[in-house]
Amino acid sequence: MKKAFIINFSTSVLIDVVKNLKEKGIDIVYWEGYRDDFDALSNTKKGFEKTIFRHAFDAIKNIPPHGIDTSEFEPLSKEIIEKMHQYGWHALSMIQRADYDESHFIKQRDMYYGYIKFWHGMIQKLKPDVIIFVAVPHSATSIVLYGLAKIFKIKIIILERLVIDSRTLLLGDYVDGYNQLAQEYAKTRDEKCNLENLSPDLRNYYNNQKHTKKPAQLRDGSYAHHLTRNNKMPFRVPSIIAVFRHIYHFTFFKVAKSYISMLFSKRKTHYYNKDFTGFTLTAMNRKWSRMNNDRKKEYFKLQSEPDYGKKYIYLPLAYQPEQTTCPMGGVFDDQALMVDIISAALPQGWMLYVKEHIPQWYPHHTESRLYRYAGYYDRIMHNKNVQLIPAQTHPFELIKNAQAVATTTGTSGLEAILRSKPVLIFGYIWYMHCEGVFRISNLEECKDALEKIKQGYTVNQQRVINYLKVVDIMSIKAKNYKSRDYTENKEITKKENILNITNALYKAIIN
Repeated sequence: MKKAFIINFSTSVLIDVVKNLKEKGIDIVYWEGYRDDFDALSNTKKGFEKTIFRHAFDAIKNIPPHGIDTSEFEPLSKEIIEKMHQYGWHALSMIQRADYDESHFIKQRDMYYGYIKFWHGMIQKLKPDVIIFVAVPHSATSIVLYGLAKIFKIKIIILERLVIDSRTLLLGDYVDGYNQLAQEYAKTRDEKCNLENLSPDLRNYYNNQKHTKKPAQLRDGSYAHHLTRNNKMPFRVPSIIAVFRHIYHFTFFKVAKSYISMLFSKRKTHYYNKDFTGFTLTAMNRKWSRMNNDRKKEYFKLQSEPDYGKKYIYLPLAYQPEQTTCPMGGVFDDQALMVDIISAALPQGWMLYVKEHIPQWYPHHTESRLYRYAGYYDRIMHNKNVQLIPAQTHPFELIKNAQAVATTTGTSGLEAILRSKPVLIFGYIWYMHCEGVFRISNLEECKDALEKIKQGYTVNQQRVINYLKVVDIMSIKAKNYKSRDYTENKEITKKENILNITNALYKAIIN
């Protein structure tokens, strides 16, 4: 019987997947998650009486699960710490973004060592055959577990949801996990796959990207991002209008009681050192939101309109912190390094247009302050051939007129390929082996790529379709499985989601 660690399977769909795996004979020895459905199951443990349950926020704080005495775990050795070095700087970055107190580096390092000790002890105690992650590990505790699994050669399975949101890949490694795609693509790269040979969901995605409305019809003063709920401050003070509305509907006292409870009750949070009351969270969010707004003002002072008559590379900055740059961007989690390389490689007279991702400034996204410090945009523009352009500029217009697009792992890269624009990729992403992609890690690779583009390199759309056909064959059809409140859709039912993910995981586990 195969023994499994399950990491952050927390929604109703994924909980049913785990139940199915257990019925198929997989021994779920450890299960980590969050959200109401997971909490309800972990309280009863119905059907999983021998499983060790742990809330994800407890994992971030390194609080051991009930019944586990970590004092029995052996101390860390120099050897294991040194073997973990390549994962350690990712882990420390992730700890820093979960550190409300902005504590001393030594304390953060001690937390990192605590994660290693815990997971090393759990692996020795439970001896898992496989560790299954719901996504590419992007918390400090999960990246440490991932690193130890690599060191001890424990099978890893990662569910990687694609930007084609009806599709998911199973990976064993977020760096080399796409090599099988590359190998299969090499066999079919020059075949004549028709667009009609793609499954309807991939075919529709391709056609929708190829026949999007003209950018001028999509652009407005506010841009779509501004209309989302994420552009509002969490834990806001109720407006005067809201107060009078509740008085009118005789709900004032009920709502006031709830609001006061929110302010003064302590809630479980993802900060690694402690939990906070709503009042403290409100104060924190307001402070951090002001910091984001200051960065926004700095950007606005430096921005200028793009000149589409010039030759340029378009580089949309990725939102941070997020798994798309840490860990999937590797060293280019520091996007300024990417800017430096492209700037130094640009042909004479070419420009690098850099555009911020608007959600970076949302009041709701308070952690984003960690990646945009005072002077960050000046740092980006220290090269004369780099220009910051208004964040509201529609990306399709920029892609249309660019010589190429550059990104760590962003959706803009795929959008460019489907519009026959070459892409410079600095991270690890599922389309990085596709036609039209130049993988970049240093100045020479970037110079070579830009020289080919300057000489007239064009993206062969037949080869792009061939790549999508390989993705079609090798991916799982699954959608909305990470959604808190699952909603049925025409493409795939909840039952089909559960079945497809279950079968794919079970096959990967036993093989």
